[in-house]
Amino acid sequence: MPITSKSIIENTPIRDGYRVKLQYVFTDGFIKEIRCLGTTESDAYAFLEDKIGSVLYSKSKYDLDQQIAEGLIHATEDANQSEVYKAWLFKGYESKIPEEAYMYFNKVANEVLSLSLSSEQLALEFGVPAEMVQKVLNKWNYLLENKSVILAYKEIKGGM
Repeated sequence: MPITSKSIIENTPIRDGYRVKLQYVFTDGFIKEIRCLGTTESDAYAFLEDKIGSVLYSKSKYDLDQQIAEGLIHATEDANQSEVYKAWLFKGYESKIPEEAYMYFNKVANEVLSLSLSSEQLALEFGVPAEMVQKVLNKWNYLLENKSVILAYKEIKGGM
């Protein structure tokens, strides 16, 4: 999501320098504000440019989290398909509740596996170590092997 405007909304002298508040506005109306401490008045202008990378990263992470919260499994303007796949797979991996983990994995794991990529290729795509990808895939295989038990438990739990 592109930034439509960026501005310095505060550059106030304090005892040891300057209190700086920056504002970035995105095309979707999202506003990100950052506070910094500068040693000179002109630091604010450097901060305004230097912080763009972290602001864009923060916004993309926020958008991806929103997509996952809404249950979306495909790429959008705000997140590419690899990011969406990674988010769902790691949400499943991190879940300690088997039926939740299964449901998270189940949203995208079959699509990911149908790509026929090795653990090393997935690691490159997701930007994580191959060992981590293998742990994620191992958990998915374990849950898949125990699918009938997980779904039976879910059904029993739902009937209580």
